Amino acid sequence: MLEINPFGENNVMRYLESLEKSILSMVPGLNRYPAETVDAGECYVLRMELPGFDREDLRVRLEEGFLTVSARKCGAEEGCAGAQSYSRSFDMSGVDVDAIEDAHYENGVLTLALPKLPEKQGPAPRDIRIK
Repeated sequence: MLEINPFGENNVMRYLESLEKSILSMVPGLNRYPAETVDAGECYVLRMELPGFDREDLRVRLEEGFLTVSARKCGAEEGCAGAQSYSRSFDMSGVDVDAIEDAHYENGVLTLALPKLPEKQGPAPRDIRIK
């Protein structure tokens, strides 16, 4: 069984991420809000570029193991004609979601520190007697 953890050392995920970036780069406008996740030791740091949005336009929500970043900016006319919206979800496997505190938005960049779950320590290795 292949287990893919987007926050761990995994060559398959790195390959898929590079494939996604290359495909999205071929279609103008699809990847206009790039995101990156960096392993910073005790936590992962998620950075998303969301230029043109104000802090009040953003929503960050944790639900059912996913973190969803949404952005919505209404147009100048009443009723949000010409509204601009965007949403992207991230799997929080390997992240201690209860320890996520705040998101920061400055100069069009949203930043979140995502604390890692402690690594599970399995039982010590031992030999099994053969009868």
